Parts: sequence; C-alpha cells; structure tokens
Amino acid sequence: MTGRILQRCRRIEPRLGQAAVIETITGLRPDRPSVRVESEPLGRARCIHNYGHSANGVTLSWGCAREVARLVGAQ
Repeated sequence: MTGRILQRCRRIEPRLGQAAVIETITGLRPDRPSVRVESEPLGRARCIHNYGHSANGVTLSWGCAREVARLVGAQ
C-alpha cells in the first residue's frame, strides 16, 4: 500500500523519486455500534463527544458539526 501511494505521488512530484519511507503508521478509525454526539457534564464543565464515525467521518461531518454547535450553544 505504501509503495502504491508513493508511486502515485512521484507521478505528480518527480523529486519524490529519491524520497525514502522512514516509517509506516496505520491510522485506525474508531468505530462503535452507533455514532456518539452528545454533551456530558463534567463537574463545572461539559465534554462534547463526537466520535465513532468509522469510515463515514467525511460524510457525517456536516450533520455532526451542526449538532456539536447546537450542543455548545445549549445551556
């Protein structure tokens, strides 16, 4: 996978031809049975939870961001 990504990047920017891969890291997407978007009281503060989107993060981001904004504005 890393090799394929680097190959495509080299087509766009040939100077990457000499670039070496130093490390390969996998970014895992948190997943759960359902998305969690809610406010939780923590003492005198609040914690706004917004996670569990799995591979749908970009698709769901607009609606979830709107809900987070509503929660932040709520008393």
